[in-house]
Amino acid sequence: FFRIEFLRVEGEDFQRHWKEWYPSMTAPVKPVKDIVRGPALGPNFSEQWPYPIVYDSIQAAPNNYRLLYENEKMRFLEVTVRPGETTPMHGHPYPTVLTFNSISGDPALVTDKKLDPASPLNGQGAGHGAAPKVLNLKAPTCSTMAPQAPHALHNGGAAPLHYYRIEYKRIDGDGFAANWKKWYPWMLYMPYMR
Repeated sequence: FFRIEFLRVEGEDFQRHWKEWYPSMTAPVKPVKDIVRGPALGPNFSEQWPYPIVYDSIQAAPNNYRLLYENEKMRFLEVTVRPGETTPMHGHPYPTVLTFNSISGDPALVTDKKLDPASPLNGQGAGHGAAPKVLNLKAPTCSTMAPQAPHALHNGGAAPLHYYRIEYKRIDGDGFAANWKKWYPWMLYMPYMR
């Protein structure tokens, strides 16, 4: 499993302190053009995500999706959508856990334009995990998502949208029981983990 520990639970304080905590969010960004659909974009990435890889968020919307870590199993992204900003059309080819450490404001001020409104990969069946009940915390929260078809987010609020994505390039699933020694050989030397 992968674990994220937040050094600061920002919650609603993010709305008042985001400029102080994340000064880079106020810096101007170089505009990125939207991708124009067509055969020149190349083949679809996979059967699971039937869109060209140029729509992958870190390529198509680099001002909004920053790759913090990647290995053969997963990648970890920081997501920022500034006030008044609309992301370029982009998608997410891998199953994901979204982690929210802050409360950015009214979700009704966020719009989500779909490249393919009829796609079964537009967030249907997403899961949600509430904040811990101790200390009356409102954050962190999490959501789970299947791969997502290309879309463009618009933030109509006064504070940025800010969250993290754990994207699973490989889901171990039922194969874990038979393959854990091959996939995770270091576990052989950690008896307390078996």
